[in-house]
Amino acid sequence: MILALCLAAPLALQSTTPPLYGVEIDGDRLIQVDPDTGASVASIPLPFPNVGGLAADPFSRRFFGIDAETSELFAIDPGTGATVLIAATQLSVPQGLAICPLSGRAFATGIFDLRLQEIDLETGVPTPIDLPISRVTALEFDPTSGDLYALTLTGQSNTTLVRIDVDGLTKVDVGQVNAFFMTGLAFTPDGELLGVRNTGPTADSNTLYRIDKATGNVTLIAATPSFGNLLSLAFDDGNGVGSSYCTPEPNSTGVPSSIVGFGSSFVGDGDLSIEVAQLPQNAVALLLASPMEGFVPMPPASSGNLCLGGEIGRFLGPGQVQSSGIEGRFTLAVDLAAIPQPTGTVTAAPGETWHFQAWHRDTAPSGLTSNFSDGLRVLAR
Repeated sequence: MILALCLAAPLALQSTTPPLYGVEIDGDRLIQVDPDTGASVASIPLPFPNVGGLAADPFSRRFFGIDAETSELFAIDPGTGATVLIAATQLSVPQGLAICPLSGRAFATGIFDLRLQEIDLETGVPTPIDLPISRVTALEFDPTSGDLYALTLTGQSNTTLVRIDVDGLTKVDVGQVNAFFMTGLAFTPDGELLGVRNTGPTADSNTLYRIDKATGNVTLIAATPSFGNLLSLAFDDGNGVGSSYCTPEPNSTGVPSSIVGFGSSFVGDGDLSIEVAQLPQNAVALLLASPMEGFVPMPPASSGNLCLGGEIGRFLGPGQVQSSGIEGRFTLAVDLAAIPQPTGTVTAAPGETWHFQAWHRDTAPSGLTSNFSDGLRVLAR
């Protein structure tokens, strides 16, 4: 099977900006923030206040947070604020947590830790990696490049933006950030970097900025006087699962069909659904699955591109052969514990990457044909 590294490929861009959240240290609340104005949209009570690192896990639809005082790792439901204690991480005043949106690998560090740590989200166990870095106040992955960005304190009153390649174990100082002591970073789906700064009770102590990820220069979005100091930021990616890959060909509608995943990629959850849209009306369609990527342009009797390789299974069980209906779409529940393969069903093991694609009937000027959607890459957890 193929293990997904963080830099294997960027995620497909979302068309809308997901909700932005921050943790208020003065009022023990998870606050939804308008990223354009800095205004508070909604808030949910939390049982602990000092979330030094906050990150959204696109594979489980949960936030993860690390308490800056106790170093305990929590899973957080962004809809209710309910938390589940995972374990103490033993980090020293943790102020950064980031989850790679492609691979699900999580990284964290504390202000007084001397190296970046990879965190097991199931156990909370940190593993130091060979990348010295210290005095980190925030971490976040760029979904368009796979690079990890960090804010580090330098000197008595300076903050530096750092770009990190976690696979190549290299880092580059991007530039000085002219807003001291930012404590949260968050990337929009299209790669715009936001940061939050809090320094005390003054008028500009809690402010939201846009940060130029190429230079470190900041632009003020707004002060946020409607709530107290925010210690961390994270966008909620919703319940999207997986990332798209491979270029599809247009079908008879004039556009290519598209595939997306929803729910959870945890095998035990049994909560993964795959939706395929932009299909011709009332077209018969099959979902295909393989542990390998591939690329076969225009296979026999098709006008599209097959994006799977190796052993390819077909979802042919009761109710699994689909029709796109008048809306030109279908949704299929997928059990990661029973993925069809040529020799029978198999169970995805945590850490394995599986690939899915829709194959559907279509028409062309030459007559009947078939076509394919793009591919969906899902990391099992």
